[in-house]
Amino acid sequence: MSIMDEVKKEGVVIARKGDWQVWWHYIVPVFWAIAGLLFPREKKNFEERAIINLGKHIYFNDPDHVNANLPRYRPTFVHELVHIKDNKRRPLFYKITYVLSKKWRCYWEFRAYSQEMVFRYKDGEIPPDYIDFLVEVFRDSFYFKMHDNIRPAFERVADLASNGKISLFEFPEEFEVIAKEEIFS
Repeated sequence: MSIMDEVKKEGVVIARKGDWQVWWHYIVPVFWAIAGLLFPREKKNFEERAIINLGKHIYFNDPDHVNANLPRYRPTFVHELVHIKDNKRRPLFYKITYVLSKKWRCYWEFRAYSQEMVFRYKDGEIPPDYIDFLVEVFRDSFYFKMHDNIRPAFERVADLASNGKISLFEFPEEFEVIAKEEIFS
């Protein structure tokens, strides 16, 4: 199944800046504005990189991100689909813990970035320094400095992916063990 098929199956609504039609879509630019005020050094980063999902809506600040058929954007859609599926599975718990708990936000992002990694292994395009990139993502202020040493967790997931023990949009028990040991301990 292609990523766009999965997007359609989940009923995802893709919204670009300027396409927003209902009042609550405007929460997104308010979030970006607040983030820019709280983290002025990261403002440009938020404006260029930020993608937010609320419910089954994915909001892109950069219109080029919208095309999931372009290979470079497929991992982004995989990442956001994981968040949408997690939100669908446990809607209230997901929203509350993502916003109010650093460890839980780390867990939710770990799930999404792990699936990006699985997708990249499946597509055969994982860059050698990808885990280094993920470690920095979890350390920098873009995600409010979620975790200082997430490397062992991603190395263990990379091992699962390279051995075919984890599939796209599936989280085996081994994955949950990694998350508990590396994030919640």
